[in-house]
Amino acid sequence: MLWLMAYTVRVCPTHGRVWFPNRKIEGRAPLTTGDDGSDSDEDKTVWEYCRKVFGSSSVSGVNHIALAKTRRRRFFWIFIFLVSLIGFFYQFGAFLLQYRQFQSIVQIDIQNAGSLVFPAVTLCNANRFKKTKFCSKFRDFCPRNISAMESLTEKELFEFQLTILREGRSDLRHSMGHSLEELLVSCTFSGIPSIRGDACFRYHTRFKEFYDPDLGNCYTFTPNAENNEEELRSTEADVWQKMSDLVLVVNVETNEYLEPDRDAAIWVTFHSPEVYPDPFSDGTEVKPGNSYNFGLKKSNVEMLPAPYSSNCTNYENLPWEKLHDKTLSTRMCTAECSQSLQLKECNYVTVELSLFFDALPWKQESFDPEKIECAERVSNDTKEFCRSLCRVPCRQSNYDVTMDSSTWPRRAKISEEAELGKWKRKPFTEITNNLAHVRAYFTTLEDTTLMHSPKYQPLEMFSHIGGYVGIWLGISLLALCEFIECLIRVITFAMSRRKKKKEHSKENVPFPGMNILQHKKKRRIPSHDVKQYPR
Repeated sequence: MLWLMAYTVRVCPTHGRVWFPNRKIEGRAPLTTGDDGSDSDEDKTVWEYCRKVFGSSSVSGVNHIALAKTRRRRFFWIFIFLVSLIGFFYQFGAFLLQYRQFQSIVQIDIQNAGSLVFPAVTLCNANRFKKTKFCSKFRDFCPRNISAMESLTEKELFEFQLTILREGRSDLRHSMGHSLEELLVSCTFSGIPSIRGDACFRYHTRFKEFYDPDLGNCYTFTPNAENNEEELRSTEADVWQKMSDLVLVVNVETNEYLEPDRDAAIWVTFHSPEVYPDPFSDGTEVKPGNSYNFGLKKSNVEMLPAPYSSNCTNYENLPWEKLHDKTLSTRMCTAECSQSLQLKECNYVTVELSLFFDALPWKQESFDPEKIECAERVSNDTKEFCRSLCRVPCRQSNYDVTMDSSTWPRRAKISEEAELGKWKRKPFTEITNNLAHVRAYFTTLEDTTLMHSPKYQPLEMFSHIGGYVGIWLGISLLALCEFIECLIRVITFAMSRRKKKKEHSKENVPFPGMNILQHKKKRRIPSHDVKQYPR
């Protein structure tokens, strides 16, 4: 009696259906199965493998699509997943556009330590050169009767200053201007430490001189002193002490004005000691015959540079060599910017900007019409560039000023005005035509800081994206990593199947006894669907 051998059907990707005896064949490994007892992954199509891998995914929408038993259910979950994906990308895109606007928020910090460092005070006479000093040096310009002298034009004064610089006599500009002793009659500070009399006139400690081409000699009263002296601080008024203030009596010297077209006045500017003053933008005119009360309130501003909307300038990192050791104002920054560009390209600087130097930045032998034209062209072409660099400083201390004025002095009270000193003996009209009274004090000792900070920090952006992913897709960071791993596994499996298919197609040799029609159809029948018959 013939015994039938048991066969197991295996499907070859190249040759179709093949029957193998159900016995151990020497030299071959036994048939492998999956972890759950099913056939190995080699027997699965890409779609079946994809369903197996993503069916165990913790991403809700993906595993529902993979495990759906009907098309209707699968299409339903595909629709839900696509709607959630579109909603996520829409909200994420809107947030990204808002993030790319680089908005900032302002935080307000108010502190009151009971005392504040007093600001620096800069005094500039509106008259650049004293008439008597000018005529003593240049008699050809002045008639015998100086009072009948006509004023010089702005162009003539600029040419005059340029001539002095060309001759290397920059000290002459300073000597012809108003000196500190002539400008300041008296000075008193009632804060900590208190200063009276000659202590205010210590030039090398309290007052610093600088030259402005439009105002001449300027003097800055600084709270920071050398030689280990204390900085000047204002304190609050109480039972034991009065309000801390600074009282100045200044001499305008109206009869010395070489430029009668200008109003006789002293420009007073309150600013931080670390900042180069700008009297034209921040100064206030003090005219003779009046008393001025300046109430000060300090505020600090810290802004963000580009690309943030505040778009400030960090004056510590300017792309040229600084000419001053202080933080520049916008006016001085644009001047230095244009100077550096003109020197670099033309080796010459226009007249207006040359006057900011104590010595000419270009050599006399390099002076020729072509370079003058070159400097003018560079000055006009780089205006917008320099303005873009010299914006508002990223860090600055401002002093908000409230001012009131009244007539000073009163004729009946001249003898009581201790600040007048020797001027008490002079005629009343001379006092009112030349002197002005200035009092400065803090209205509050609160130090207010306005700090700009990014609206969205990098960590905050990560939290927002995580929230959108969680709401719309229900995916955590671990689930995302798992999904990426599943995707890589499917792609790797598909590539390996394709590679094996190409290798088998090259051989293209059917097994003996296999039907040619079966070889062409390459129909695949799973092994568990074929029954085994006993022999």
